[in-house]
Amino acid sequence: MRVAPCRSTAQPTGAVSQEDRAYMLQALELAKRALGKTHPNPAVGCVIVKDGQHLAGATVPQQQPDS
Repeated sequence: MRVAPCRSTAQPTGAVSQEDRAYMLQALELAKRALGKTHPNPAVGCVIVKDGQHLAGATVPQQQPDS
């Protein structure tokens, strides 16, 4: 899966932790599983974390309204 580089001009407010990177990778993996199955919507993965505890992870199934 190719991901376009971020072209934001905003300056980061802090370093990204290894934990944050791991959660982002989980969200990308969820999105990857949905590739080709969500038309006309994009493949999107979501991971919800609170106080370091993984609460949920999901993607929108085919033929569901946008989230």
